[in-house]
Amino acid sequence: MYQFGDAFSTAQHTLAVDQKASTDFFIAAAEKAHVPAESRLAVAYHNGTGIAKDDVKAAYWARKAMDAGEPAGATLLAKLYAAGNGVPRD
Repeated sequence: MYQFGDAFSTAQHTLAVDQKASTDFFIAAAEKAHVPAESRLAVAYHNGTGIAKDDVKAAYWARKAMDAGEPAGATLLAKLYAAGNGVPRD
């Protein structure tokens, strides 16, 4: 599923770019604990790419990816904390 999401997001293999379809595939893969998909889904939620922008969900998926060892998840989560978006404030 992740490969389909990646293909739709970058128009590989002569597919047209379809961010909604790409995000749908990332959701399906992330829900099955596919770590790179968790990270890509976090970015999609943060940017509002193919799905409504939602920094709370972005933080959720970024944390899951980070906890599984994905550096991109850690980076996005750090940015969300730095900006105070989608995470609790002290």
